[in-house]
Amino acid sequence: MPIDMFQIGLGALNAAQTTLTTTSHNIANANTEGYSRQRVDQVTTESQFFGGSYQGTGTQITDINRVYDQYAYNEVINSQSQHKYQETRAEHLNQMDELLSDGGDFVQGAMDGFYEAANAVSDSPNDEGLRTILLSKGEQVDNALTTVYSGLDIQQTSINDEIQYTTERVAQLSEEIASLNEQIMVAQAAGGGQPNDMLDTRDRLIKELAEYADVSTVPDASGGISVLLGNNQMVVANTQAFPLTTVRGNPDANNLDMKLQMGGNQLDVDGSSLGGKLGALFTVRDQELQQARAELDIIAMGFADTMNQLQSEGLDLDGNAGVDMFNDINAIAAQESRVLYDQDNTGNLTGRIEITDMSALKAQDYEITFDGTDYILKDPKGIIADVNLGANGTGPYDLGPTGAPNPNLGFRFVEDSGTPAAGDSFTIRPYNQGVDRMDVVMESPRGVAAAAPVEIQADPGNISNGKVTVANIDNPTAAKALAPLRVEVWENPSPPAPTTGTYTYNVFDNTNTTVVGGPQAYTPPSQTVTLGAGALELEIAGEPSGDGPLGPEVYHLVDASGAGNSTNMNRIGATQQQKLLGGGTVSFQQSYSGTMSTIGSRAADAELSESVTSDILLDAETRFSESSGVNLDEEASDLLKYQQAYQAASRIISVARDTFDVLFQAT
Repeated sequence: MPIDMFQIGLGALNAAQTTLTTTSHNIANANTEGYSRQRVDQVTTESQFFGGSYQGTGTQITDINRVYDQYAYNEVINSQSQHKYQETRAEHLNQMDELLSDGGDFVQGAMDGFYEAANAVSDSPNDEGLRTILLSKGEQVDNALTTVYSGLDIQQTSINDEIQYTTERVAQLSEEIASLNEQIMVAQAAGGGQPNDMLDTRDRLIKELAEYADVSTVPDASGGISVLLGNNQMVVANTQAFPLTTVRGNPDANNLDMKLQMGGNQLDVDGSSLGGKLGALFTVRDQELQQARAELDIIAMGFADTMNQLQSEGLDLDGNAGVDMFNDINAIAAQESRVLYDQDNTGNLTGRIEITDMSALKAQDYEITFDGTDYILKDPKGIIADVNLGANGTGPYDLGPTGAPNPNLGFRFVEDSGTPAAGDSFTIRPYNQGVDRMDVVMESPRGVAAAAPVEIQADPGNISNGKVTVANIDNPTAAKALAPLRVEVWENPSPPAPTTGTYTYNVFDNTNTTVVGGPQAYTPPSQTVTLGAGALELEIAGEPSGDGPLGPEVYHLVDASGAGNSTNMNRIGATQQQKLLGGGTVSFQQSYSGTMSTIGSRAADAELSESVTSDILLDAETRFSESSGVNLDEEASDLLKYQQAYQAASRIISVARDTFDVLFQAT
């Protein structure tokens, strides 16, 4: 059978038409986001044996495919998630850094003002005007901390809002990808080749999804894909979407938690493990932001508790025992606010947390679970091992300075009412609402306890560097009634008596009668002596050694009350430099500076990481664009080439027609 020249020309014309159309499509979409260059797969048709040889029969189009580099695309997706994580983290940490830095001048200035006012009262303790200023400065400390804390509250709300609408967008993208999967699978099943533009659209949606979380995909032979986020949270399985959603936090209703909706079930999702923007939002909210809020709470509680404690050890202007200047950190309502209840608890236990050692308090949460018999305290950070607190009904459960062998965490857990059920859990937030509850409650300036009921005076004849000081006053009135007392401390003689370097003390009243039951051993470097059934504690420190083997160092406890006495106010002023927080490592102002420094350092690290990941993303996008994007110069050249091919194919048809006409006329 002779070769049909007309059919060859028609095939060539169709092929040229397809290549022209595809090239035009490429040019038209050169600036379309996510578009991959398309290429026509053109092959020769099967040759035929005729006249003793195989003769060609023309050409045909087998498919139109995307020029697509899966490896380069995956690199873009991964880089996108990493960059968005660092970008979001840097954005919010910079906001925190700016807030804490701006508020730092306010907080530090307010505390400086309070201590300046305390020093002024110390100089003129009977001046009610100066006492009024001191209370006003206390309110300024409260206001300064509240202002910064409110800024952090606003940022928390903003982050939760971002989590909300970002999660909604992720759910929408999941639905769109599942719908595209169905269309792609139908198209491929029809045998019509690759639906390139739909594939591009799906890739573009996945690329956007990678802004919000780490993305991995699993292709299916039918053309669909499954999409997993973060730590293998499946949100798309071919044509079915499993949307992410947000719910009120459990147990902290002020936050949002994330769930994965699978059929009628809602599965817990660890938002911080998702990566991308969502991972950064959860991480900043639950780590840096929560940490900063907790540290401000602890500063407020520590400051208020210290002033209240010193107030309780002094006398006011009317000679009465001092009362609280700020709200009591262990008011029952405050204690109750420190226990958060899991919504899935089936028991009805209510409890509270009493602070017993502010210096030991840490800016972190704990979890107490009930196993059916005992309470178990867990540290989510893993810093301390699980602690078995004991059976329910045997409390309070001491995790303070007297709770050994339990660690000293600065508080104790108290059961109030009800009974726990096995599996119940309670989040313990010892610092909760510290700033919110700090308010100054003292109304009269006469209530400022500037005076101390007693003071220690060293005898002029003392020659050592040893000291005896007032360590604590639990009952100022009872302590005042103890005076005058005489404290004697001496070094024991050399052998055969006790060896050199051991010491003895005794305390005498004004009738020269011992009030401690006779000579008592003192062991350096320091030791506490309790007097008056706990009303007063003295501290002996150093190595008090008088003149001669038995020569005592003498200290006089005297009534310190009266006009002009400001001993207790001196103690209040001295707390500015004392390291009363963080296990005795930082002062109030140092604690704030430390918080500010930590957030500033992390913000700087995040900015650097953002810059690095931005460059990595740009490089990945460039590589993908070079391999899959449209090159207009190349397409313009192809357009001319395919135009010439089209014209030549048209000429084949024309020649075939002319030849046919000649043959027709010849017959």
